[in-house]
Amino acid sequence: MTPDLSCTREKFYARRDDRTEQLVDTADYQTAPVLITVADDAAATLAGQVMTLTACNITSRFNHNIDVIVSDVALETAVQHADYPTTLAARAWAEMAAADPFGTVRVRDAPADDDAYEAVLAIGNAPTPTEPTIRIAACGWSARIQRNAAIEEFSDSSSNPIGPAAAACFGVGELFKALIGRPAHQQPDAFSFDAFSLTPNPDGSLHTVEPRLPSAVDLGMVELAGVGSIGSALLYVLAMLPVQAELALIDHDVVEFENLNRSPIFTAADADVGDRTKVAVGEQYLAAHDGISVQAFPERYGATQAQDSLYPDIVLPEVDDDRAREDIQYSRPPLMIETTTNGTAVNVRRQIPIQEACLLCHFPPDETSYSPACAMADVDAPGVTDEDENGADSGDAALPFVSCLAGVLLAGELVKTQYDDYPSVESFVEVEMFTNFDVPMPRYEKGREDNCPFCSYRDDGQYRDLIKGTRFFSLTQ
Repeated sequence: MTPDLSCTREKFYARRDDRTEQLVDTADYQTAPVLITVADDAAATLAGQVMTLTACNITSRFNHNIDVIVSDVALETAVQHADYPTTLAARAWAEMAAADPFGTVRVRDAPADDDAYEAVLAIGNAPTPTEPTIRIAACGWSARIQRNAAIEEFSDSSSNPIGPAAAACFGVGELFKALIGRPAHQQPDAFSFDAFSLTPNPDGSLHTVEPRLPSAVDLGMVELAGVGSIGSALLYVLAMLPVQAELALIDHDVVEFENLNRSPIFTAADADVGDRTKVAVGEQYLAAHDGISVQAFPERYGATQAQDSLYPDIVLPEVDDDRAREDIQYSRPPLMIETTTNGTAVNVRRQIPIQEACLLCHFPPDETSYSPACAMADVDAPGVTDEDENGADSGDAALPFVSCLAGVLLAGELVKTQYDDYPSVESFVEVEMFTNFDVPMPRYEKGREDNCPFCSYRDDGQYRDLIKGTRFFSLTQ
């Protein structure tokens, strides 16, 4: 690759990998030779193409020595994008090159005789040259992951990208764990995930094509407050869905090189501009989507009368500070859905007005024990403690597969609003990625906090009057 950037290779990686370099006493996982290989039958399907593109994109956010073996088949319409080529191999290479123009990425249709890899991610049952090999398969709402053995593939077909995108996130997460040498109990031999019920390793059968993806996911007016790691991942998936919506993007931040390690639609060229806003990138990424119209607000939530004139049907509070959450909740929003990252876990939260705990019940303003970050986690390798020899914290890693999974699951929750039995899961569900997936994870109906500064004094009648005309108002009854 021959990037045309104002920064050097050394400065690019110093800024992009600043957090992940502190992960262990070596940064070998960044340059370890990695193979992503795609079975021909998988490459010809929508699910296989979603898995391939998502996995290539987020792997290139932490590793810059990647081989990809994949047929250059035509992309299905749902995964085509105006800014990228219309064939699978070319699109995969273009996304990786845009994310990391200094990386060594080779995309071809067959392995070379002298190839040697430290880990392999296989989509479907493609032949692989070495172990550890992590295999993934998906259909509809469902994902399977298998280590060092053939994977049971799905017999169904589906136009739903949620399960395939989730499978890619889990697969890349297992790849990362293999590269940094996590203990065996954090590298399971096999597990599955149901993105409809948000259940890892579920007992019994997975949801697959049922409930089917609607021909149109009609969301009305949607406010996305925060277009960072999770918000950008949401937009990456929305571009693959038959969404009909007016989408307001609200974020005052600009794209920086530090964002490139976990935000799938941000490119090195975006960061190199210096003043390119995240909402401008999001607006451009969705510009060719027939069903989505975008308004971009490069400012803080609630900063202008233009924002005040919006009447959203859904608010997605993907912000990371308490003041912004207070501003959102005191605006008396309609249905809110969000995902957050908490270390190596994704938390899925829902707030139905009046009926359920509000945003400030989930995030009490005076609570300091929990501070959700943008997919940041202490994931030290075995033998490395949380503090260095001087007593300083050893640092957190930016984990693109965690924040991307959060965006994928948020997209899934938006799709689920279209079904008659919504809501279908509890108002709080946690999905931990650094585990063997055989331990039940927290999930419950979040109760109101007795001293919540909003719920303690709210006027239910006034609140209902303010949101009475919104699309999901009936949920408040």
